[in-house]
Amino acid sequence: MEFQTRSYNPLNGVKQHNTLSEAFAEYKRDPEVWKISFQDMRWRSKTHHDVWENEDCLSNLSIEYANERDPNKVFWVWQSSIPEIQVYKFIMKECIEGRITNEEAELRIDRANIREVLTEQQFKNKFQIN
Repeated sequence: MEFQTRSYNPLNGVKQHNTLSEAFAEYKRDPEVWKISFQDMRWRSKTHHDVWENEDCLSNLSIEYANERDPNKVFWVWQSSIPEIQVYKFIMKECIEGRITNEEAELRIDRANIREVLTEQQFKNKFQIN
C-alpha cells in the first residue's frame, strides 16, 4: 500500500511513503504537511484556528472537537475521496433542478465526504502509530 503526504511547501510537495508511520513522521518533520492519503482516505490535519465552511459538521462528528478551546490543538479529519453514490445523486439532482447552486452542491458533497474527526492521539491509536 502507498501512503502519500502533501505539503504546502513547494520544495516538499507530494511525497510517497511505504508506511503510515513514515508518512506521519514526515508530517511531524514538516509543519507544512496538511494531508496524508492512502486507499480512498484523505486525512487532513485541522485546528480551530483554521476555520472551514463546514465547522458544524466537524463538531457533530466529534465531541472532543466541539468542546476544544485550544485553537491550535490538532485534529485529523477523514474526507473520503469517493462520495457515497446515493448522496451524490441526490445532491446533483437538487442542483440540476435549481434547488441549490453549484457552490452549495460542492459544499454538501464535501460535508458528505467527511466521515470522521479524531484527536491526534485517537488518530495515532486507530492506526497504531508510535
